[in-house]
Amino acid sequence: MRMMINLNSALTCFLNRLLIAKQKAGSSFSRAISIVLLGGSLLATSLPCRADTFHFDLVTGPEVREVVPETTPRRAPLFPQCPPQVTKLPSNLVNPYFAFIPLWPNGKEIDYVALVQFPPHKPPILIVDADLDGDLTNDPPVQWKTFPYKAANGQQLTRYEGDAVLHVHYSPDHVVDLPMHFILLDPNDPNAAAYGQYLIYLPDYIRKGELILNNVKYTAYLYDLLARGDFKCDVSASFPGSLLLIDVNHNGKIDARGEIYRADRPFNIGGITYQLTIPDYDGSTVVVERSPKSVPEIPPPPDLSIGQIAPAFTATTLNGTLVHFPQDYRGKRVLLYFWGSWCPHCQAQLPYVIAAYKKYHSKGLEILGICIEPANYRKQLKDFLTAHHMTWPEVYDGKYWETAEAQLYFIHIVPYPILIDGDSGRILAGREQLLGTELDKTLAHFLPPQPSSVSSR
Repeated sequence: MRMMINLNSALTCFLNRLLIAKQKAGSSFSRAISIVLLGGSLLATSLPCRADTFHFDLVTGPEVREVVPETTPRRAPLFPQCPPQVTKLPSNLVNPYFAFIPLWPNGKEIDYVALVQFPPHKPPILIVDADLDGDLTNDPPVQWKTFPYKAANGQQLTRYEGDAVLHVHYSPDHVVDLPMHFILLDPNDPNAAAYGQYLIYLPDYIRKGELILNNVKYTAYLYDLLARGDFKCDVSASFPGSLLLIDVNHNGKIDARGEIYRADRPFNIGGITYQLTIPDYDGSTVVVERSPKSVPEIPPPPDLSIGQIAPAFTATTLNGTLVHFPQDYRGKRVLLYFWGSWCPHCQAQLPYVIAAYKKYHSKGLEILGICIEPANYRKQLKDFLTAHHMTWPEVYDGKYWETAEAQLYFIHIVPYPILIDGDSGRILAGREQLLGTELDKTLAHFLPPQPSSVSSR
């Protein structure tokens, strides 16, 4: 069970209920953004400042979703009145709707008009005045991809997603094409009828570049969080317009912790605090210099992929034994198992874990449980372990999701098993290979049958 709502689930919920304004940020990325918004305490320093300028290229399409897989979409309410800036409409329109897509390419709001029509028994029509000429007959309609979903009442419906490219004028002679990803709900969705229909959209673009910080190169991105076409982040003191994403641990992806920063706040990498300046609204260049202030460094999460070294730790088990992990497990295969007795998914996984321990313990398998449990739960936990015949060591500190080992491994979902070689400390198998029936298959691969006592004599 996740400690937070996964964004895909949150987005589906939003699409079903149209309650983005009330939706809680739930994905790891959204949680990271909420942490970023809090900022950090600033301490005065006297470091010398040298400004370096870096160029960032515009990237569109699939790479954007790979870099920023989880975020909260924007929404534009639909209204029936034709805006005054529209000078020409397609013929044969029946009950059309309109929406404004506000962009701020030069510090002032410019509204792109979108036309939406819901023909009976046909996919909706969406046309965006991408060139701001007021003519909605010379812009192509959005081509939809369809996705089934269920309404709250169980009704089977269709969600529509497609892209349109907006021609954004940063100056009279500087135009940048910015693609937007649009989403429309099924007009038969009861929630759409109750709360009003919206045109939902996300930026399908990002700026990508390379930063050199203290002689180390990092892949970095600027993300237009509010889909404003404005990377300068002149929004408010409490909310950023842009995020700075840096691949600090060089693993080829942006992790939820320690690699997402507000573009308008100082950030710390390698013990040095930097500050970023974005000279132009289009985000094509950034200037980085050492900050006169200091903020704490937030390290990215460990790499828990197969072949990597598992983070070492020392902990005390429920029976008072001090465990040095993984040093105390030399010659063994160790299933490091993060779980909670309150979690229904953990309870569903438990029979597989118990069966695996009975089958493979004599062949070199050890289990070290990490209990994600609240404070003052020691007695209940011991009773649970006894009732379920869980005889392997368990670590419990009563800090729930702040449990030290869960923080060290950046665990935000349970059950979370990891198979580790006790000699090398390397990860042999990850969560996907260790859940359900996959657990026995994986252990059979790493723990082959031992010769019987008869044959070994």
